[in-house]
Order: sequence, then structure tokens, then C-alpha cells
Amino acid sequence: MFLRINEAVKFINTFGNEFQKKYYRSLFGNYNIDQTIMYLEKFQNADGGWFQIDPDYKGTVSSITCTMTAFGKLERLNIMKSPLIDKSKLYLQKNQKCDGLWDEPVEILDFDPPYWYYPRIKENQIWFTNGMLRYVISRCPDEDMIKRAKNYLKSFWLGDRFPGYDHNDWMGIVSFFNSEDPSEKLIWENCLNNLNKNISRYDLADVIWTLESCYFIGLSKYEPIVQKALKILMEGQLDDGGFGTGYGEFQRVDVTIEALDSLANYGIIPRFK
Repeated sequence: MFLRINEAVKFINTFGNEFQKKYYRSLFGNYNIDQTIMYLEKFQNADGGWFQIDPDYKGTVSSITCTMTAFGKLERLNIMKSPLIDKSKLYLQKNQKCDGLWDEPVEILDFDPPYWYYPRIKENQIWFTNGMLRYVISRCPDEDMIKRAKNYLKSFWLGDRFPGYDHNDWMGIVSFFNSEDPSEKLIWENCLNNLNKNISRYDLADVIWTLESCYFIGLSKYEPIVQKALKILMEGQLDDGGFGTGYGEFQRVDVTIEALDSLANYGIIPRFK
């Protein structure tokens, strides 16, 4: 499949906001990362949580989902140490429930978010917790938070999958990676098997997040799941140069940026450095 890289970059520059343009240029070595981080800081509240970094959410109350989104961008930028991460860690420690879960605050409903943001819904709480655990492991490892989140998630394991969203599989291959616990090894193996079986029906955004997780845990481009995901991704560019997603037109700039980053991570396209 022939990738039209220049057209993808044009799409980003035409439709992206100021942060998205800086984000793209930083990923590809053409912009000072410190300046991008300074701009990213505008989306962090004083309590350490994040807002509006995900186009799905227009509110100002700190959001667990937006905190995941911010950590995903910090991971792609390869930022491990930052006051932004330190503040987020305190927010996550404060907001993790006694049983290990993370949930969105009820105040978020005042801003009419999509259903997958809704608090107090079990399938949402599971993916909030799995996703936040995945990024805690990636950006701010904390033994207590990790243990409690894992125990919460394991209480809902159905033997071959988590209930609810497919997101749990690409999250789970990080959340339960490289564990010595036999039950956690089994979860990891099943999450990977589920990805291999089901990725052909995933939205392109989920394919990109799958590649992000695979890359983080060190799966090579010769692994079957990576091969499948890369093939789907390389077929996902639309006529306007951007990459498509069923999650909404407003998500396409981020999807296009992170599609290019995933392709560069696996050596399919150059970094332009």
C-alpha cells in the first residue's frame, strides 16, 4: 500500500489546532519538545487532572479519560520526568477508590460527554481502570496503585476476556505484561489472543492504540498482531490524506498524527530527522 505522507502532513497542517501542529512536529524532530510540553500544560488543572485534551470532552472538570489521553501523548513524546507527570500522579493517587478502581466524577455529566465517559457504570469503570493502569505503568509506576488496580480488574475477569469494551485487550497487554503471577500471565495471553482474533473489526483508532501498546512492551514488527495492525493502518488513509475513524471527524487529526507516529515507530516511514 502506497502511503501519501506529504498529503497526511498537509491534512494535519490544514485541520489541526496549534497544539496538534506542535505535537506532530515534535514527534518528527522539527519542533522543540519543551515548547510542546508548555502548550500541553494548558490542558492540566491545578489538581493534576486533565481536561479537553480529548476532543470528545468539552468540560473543565478533571477527567480520568483526558488524563489517559495526556499520558498517551507524553508516552509518544518519550517524556518520563516532568512536573506534569508528578502532578498527575498525585491526582491519580487521590482519586483511586479503595477497591482500586478509577471512575469519572459525576460533575462531568454537566458537560454532556459521550456515553463512554459516564461514571458509575461498571463497563466504563473497568476500561477507565485498565486504561489508567496501562499509563501508570508507562509514565509513573507506583506499586500500590498498580497492585490495587490489578486486583480490581482481576475480580471481573471472565476467563478469556474482560466485560465491556474491546479497549481492554490493547490495554491489558500492557497492564498485565511480564508478570510472574500465573493468573496475570493468563490474562495477558488471552488479551493478546483476543487482539489477534478481533483486530480486523476494530476502528482504526483502536488499531493505532494497539500498535502503541505493542511498541511499548517491545513486540517486534514481525509479531503477528503487529503485522496485522500495520496492514490495516496502511490501508486506512483516505482521499484527503488524513486517516479515518468512526469516532468522529473531530478525532481525525489526532488519529492521523498518531498513525504516522506508529508507522515511524515500526520503521515503515522515516522520522524526517
